[in-house]
Amino acid sequence: MPETSLLRRLFSWPSLLFGLLLLCVLVYSWNPLGGGDDFWAHAAIGRWTLENAQVPRRSLFLWSADIPWIFHAFGSGVVFAALLLAGGPVLALIFNAFASALPVILIWSWWRKNRPFALVFALFVLISIWVAGVRWHLRPEIFTVNFLTLLMLFFLSEKKPLWSKIAIVGMFALWPNMHGGVLMGIVVMWATALAETAQALFSKGREKPDFSLIPLAAISTLAVFLGSAYGFGYAQTWGGIGSELFLTVTEWKPFWHSPQMPIEMPIGVFLLCATAFVLWFKSPEKRWAHAAWVLLFLLAFLQARRQLWLVAVAALLVIAVYSAPLVSANLFRLYRRSKTPLAVPRGHALIARVGVVSFLLAAIFVGFTREKGPFAPVEKTFPSGLAQAIREAPAGKMFNDYEYSAALQWLLYGQREFYIDLINAYPPEMLKDYLDIVRTSTRGLQLLESLEIDVVALRPRKPGEGMNKLAQFLNSDPRWRRIYTGKDGDVWARNRALRNRNLARNDAPN
Repeated sequence: MPETSLLRRLFSWPSLLFGLLLLCVLVYSWNPLGGGDDFWAHAAIGRWTLENAQVPRRSLFLWSADIPWIFHAFGSGVVFAALLLAGGPVLALIFNAFASALPVILIWSWWRKNRPFALVFALFVLISIWVAGVRWHLRPEIFTVNFLTLLMLFFLSEKKPLWSKIAIVGMFALWPNMHGGVLMGIVVMWATALAETAQALFSKGREKPDFSLIPLAAISTLAVFLGSAYGFGYAQTWGGIGSELFLTVTEWKPFWHSPQMPIEMPIGVFLLCATAFVLWFKSPEKRWAHAAWVLLFLLAFLQARRQLWLVAVAALLVIAVYSAPLVSANLFRLYRRSKTPLAVPRGHALIARVGVVSFLLAAIFVGFTREKGPFAPVEKTFPSGLAQAIREAPAGKMFNDYEYSAALQWLLYGQREFYIDLINAYPPEMLKDYLDIVRTSTRGLQLLESLEIDVVALRPRKPGEGMNKLAQFLNSDPRWRRIYTGKDGDVWARNRALRNRNLARNDAPN
């Protein structure tokens, strides 16, 4: 009998839907690694950390800057480097698929254990996957999303034994070494502790306040700095979030700023948040903290589009908590405007099931037909040939583009120093200099000469892109010659014979 019961659970509608949702996650998270993924830059830092058995504290891999720096995600870099060294890009993508699926697995498991089955909930999970999938490129953010999911699930548990509180403190001690998003964890921790305590105090004796939450928030905040390899100096990493340098990076811009995010993404976010707020508001057992979660992450998303995944997870979790009205019988009663419970006719139930499964299958089909191809380990323009051309280029200072610095730092590890990179471990004015050079302004061309740059390496460029100006200048100027061109970019080297002739002419006595 137990075996029969197990088989029924494995082949039940909830199990079928869950399997299809996990397949959706796999399809949308298996994104080929590209030259512009900062995964590679973090992996290079992780490899340096492993080889030197110490945490980096100054700029790395740059000839243009040497300043103190807090590499707040060096721990993620160690994990990424270990994945690449052990199994290459394929193992890294397997890890990405698992880590992307984990929040879905945790939320679904909690929901199935604590709430009645609601067929339509699978559609909200699908919307969350569709929205969050934009961020499913392997990067340190993946640790923050999973840690935040665990934190919110911790608060949902009715009993919080001592071991679980110790685990939360330990998580906060590890978190700052994995990603700067630990700041969001601190905010959620304090917002929840204060909201839960206040709601209990204002409930007029109906519930007993848990006064351990505020001390737990204080201890967890302290653990962030005691666990960080940089101590209390780690707080400096949050000071630059609103700086001019960050605001030039697309992912730190609001979704309506140029380049605009596809409109379906914010629509999906607002649909999830609106559903979460409506379900929360109509529940007689609503918790203030749960509304605070959705509001905090929604505001974070409105400030920076990069918070897309976080707000999708928070809204989905709140929908799971208050999902009782989504049960088919309740929806059918609402549809029939009946005040008494109604059984859902078999025909209606079958149509609903087929409809939900059709949506899931359609989403999987769309994922399989994506332009990049869901199961390639790296993009077609991955800069392997570009890296080899740079190795063979003449010695001297290299000017490189901002995006492809990530993969090139991994591929050229220790073989070439860079002008700029995605880690932004340099003074903000360097980015202004970089943009001037790329735009070939008068000042930029002067910098190209005064910095004595001998090699220029640029990624593939789209028609009309500003970087084409620099490529056109280098192609037309006799002082430069193109030594490599390919689908992954171009490399130019300075014509040294002409340069030496000009220098000799300038040095000659009048």
